[in-house]
Amino acid sequence: MALNSFIMADELPQAAGDELPPGLEVAIRNAAIPMIVDATITAFTKEGHARIKVNKVYKAPVGKKSVVPTTVKGYRMDGANDRVVPIRVLTDKGKKRFLFFLKGDLLYSTYNNRFEIKKDKVGKLIVHTGREWQPLADMAKLIAGNSPALIQCFRGMAPWPHLPENASTQASTVIGDFSIVLRPDLRNGRGIGWALPFLSMVRQ
Repeated sequence: MALNSFIMADELPQAAGDELPPGLEVAIRNAAIPMIVDATITAFTKEGHARIKVNKVYKAPVGKKSVVPTTVKGYRMDGANDRVVPIRVLTDKGKKRFLFFLKGDLLYSTYNNRFEIKKDKVGKLIVHTGREWQPLADMAKLIAGNSPALIQCFRGMAPWPHLPENASTQASTVIGDFSIVLRPDLRNGRGIGWALPFLSMVRQ
């Protein structure tokens, strides 16, 4: 009983007034996550590991022939013998489909490692971010390591991002034309006109 309470400590709801940990919107931007899959748990082994059916692979290791696991064991605890906490202990009864963050056949981290997926009233897939339900397709666009974002800024207008489909908002290269408005200053013979656009490239 004490062991289960310790294992599930990071799974308990936050008390009123407590700051919630970062949700899916933050976690999914981590470029170090090797694999992200939408998968359904079909059964558990006697060790408490989950047999899964992969519905979609959203991210796989780059430059390698990736092997999608058929079993997810759980997460590895730091300390003696690198013990693996079985996923069955972590999964609430009745919850079967998740967005899994994986490293091989292990969950990537000890928290923010899986997010429940279901269909809404019109049949579209939604995922729980840790705070609320959001369209799965929108969350998948935040996965790190994809295309750069192009941002344009025109006089009198706020910067407007032009994101390619499946573009990443994590550590992307931003290229755009930015105009700085300088009103003419003709005092004492000085003449300062409108600044020309310049090319700027930044990492964000």
